[in-house]
Amino acid sequence: MERTPPVSAATRLRAVATAPFRRMRAEWFGTPFHGLALAAGRPRGAGAKVRSLRPADAEAGRRILDGSYVFWGETLDVGPGGDPWNRPSPSRRFAEALHRSEWIGDVLALGPPGETEALRLTLAWRRQFRRWTPFSWDERVLTRRVVSLATALGPMLGVASDAEAAALLTDLSRQARQLMALGGRAHAAERAA
Repeated sequence: MERTPPVSAATRLRAVATAPFRRMRAEWFGTPFHGLALAAGRPRGAGAKVRSLRPADAEAGRRILDGSYVFWGETLDVGPGGDPWNRPSPSRRFAEALHRSEWIGDVLALGPPGETEALRLTLAWRRQFRRWTPFSWDERVLTRRVVSLATALGPMLGVASDAEAAALLTDLSRQARQLMALGGRAHAAERAA
């Protein structure tokens, strides 16, 4: 039988000392003051065109246009034009894939109808989740969503009104600022990109 090595007193002390700091930081992220800090400075446009290296699945995009979301073998049916954000997801893994916007490249592979749907779904997410919550703004979820949105920004801006474009750019910049506020070494390369 393998024995786990004993945990040193210094390691235990660090763990006990860090827990309140993490809790305070999470509480700070949920305050209006932090929201104002994220909103500081309005973006004037996209600075670079980012291209996704992930292969797109047009069939998965067609299913989403029909209102059927399939992630990790689980399905959420909302019907064409339905809102996947205002109902419970089948599982946490499913919800993470949905909130990471992992579906966006598949939808964009359908051309103009997909661009319109990607914009609609992104703006629907914004209505529900633009304010910080522990799940939807979790570092693992947020990092992937920022990358997904950055790669989809060009096509979505092409079909967006001026007000929608401003909302997209503002949200993307707020989320990128939140990533930078997280600091730390974990996922530093993804945050910097």
